[in-house]
Formats: sequence, C-alpha cells, structure tokens
Amino acid sequence: MHPDYSDFLDRIPEAPQWWFNGVPRYNPFSPLDLSVRPREVGLALVRCQDCGTEFSIGIEPTLFAEGSMFDQIALDHFNYDDPPRHASPDGSRCAGETMGATPICLLEAWQWESEAMDFVRQPQLEGPIVIPEYRVHRWLAAVGSASRPSIEVVGPDN
Repeated sequence: MHPDYSDFLDRIPEAPQWWFNGVPRYNPFSPLDLSVRPREVGLALVRCQDCGTEFSIGIEPTLFAEGSMFDQIALDHFNYDDPPRHASPDGSRCAGETMGATPICLLEAWQWESEAMDFVRQPQLEGPIVIPEYRVHRWLAAVGSASRPSIEVVGPDN
C-alpha cells in the first residue's frame, strides 16, 4: 500500500497525468523521470481490482528479477504493485489500495540504447496486456464470483 498524498492532491485542481510508486506526476511521462537509469521502462495502464478505477503508472524492472522486463510482461511474470491510494467511486476508502493492480495495456515502452545515449521508444512492444486464461479462472475462483471489474479472457476457444 502506498502513502496517502491527499494533502497536496486536494490542493491541485487537475488530476495527475500518471503515477510512479504511488506518487502523483503532473508532467507528461518521460523515461528519465523514473529511477536512475534502468535499461527498460514503461508507462502502463492498470486497474484497481476492487473498484475498477484505472491509473497510468510508470514501471521499471523489478530488482532481482530474471530477464527483460518486457519479457516478464509478455509471460505474465511482472509485478505491477498496488494502485495509488484512492477512494472508491462512492467516496469511501477503497480496499483495492492493498491489492496488486490488474494490468490493462502497455502505453509506452522505452529501452536505453548506449549508442544513442538515450531512451528509444519501442512501439512494437506496446499494446494490450493479456492475462492468461488459467490466471483469470484462478482469480475468479478465489474471489468467489464473477462480479468484479471485467478483465479480458484469452484462451484457445476465444
């Protein structure tokens, strides 16, 4: 669960454009605004598992994870962390703040290229993030119903 930033969110009239580790960001996304020089970074659209609110979040490789961050995303092995602190649509505190966010789409993918001495966008890696069918069924069984926010089921029969 991330810290509560309502003390200044309440004072700034516009909504954050994106978030990084639960911190609201108001400037357009830049790969240079994340940690110091990871080789891969991205901007992902995620959804709260409880209320369905969507957030654009900056992502970077997880420490000690094997392989490319983009390979981890493709194999459904990437941890998107908890969504930012937020209220449910009815204004109450959202239980989803304590749950891992559900990935929806990789909006921007960037890789550091030594020759260019800069991040270079990789649009071929961007697009919907598909959750394997076996994970969807396991998740629905765990929550006991199909009344949660919709997620895309992709399998051999779809």
